[in-house]
Amino acid sequence: MDIRIVDFEPEHYDAMPLRAEDAEDLAGMDRESLLEGWEGGFTVMYNGEPAFFYGGSMDRGCGMLWAVSSPLADKLPLLVVKLAREMVKRLLDAGCHRIEAYCHTHNARSLAWLTRSVGFSAEGVIRKSGPNAQDRFILSIVV
Repeated sequence: MDIRIVDFEPEHYDAMPLRAEDAEDLAGMDRESLLEGWEGGFTVMYNGEPAFFYGGSMDRGCGMLWAVSSPLADKLPLLVVKLAREMVKRLLDAGCHRIEAYCHTHNARSLAWLTRSVGFSAEGVIRKSGPNAQDRFILSIVV
């Protein structure tokens, strides 16, 4: 089993079969706009194939965590959780007082992962958000 973490490249997105829930979250977003927000992110490569993308950014003390996965990520559950927690720690160490994440209201898998494994609290639902006017959960870690 060969696992590498590399800088995210747009080719990784093109090569990765998205998990159905993540594909629904990203539906309607044009590729260029979507990938702009992923600059500075990372790709977990599993046996030469992209399994998971993740990253974070900070603006005026508020951080944003993002992650997108393929079915291959199911083979690496502990690594995926560890990397997400490390990204949260990096954002907090950089001075964030709040970190946010969003997921589609039908994406129970991401909601469970963010709350149970990464430590986010669900704050509510943002109605008609995103490119397809989808309802999305807003989640946060506040210090």
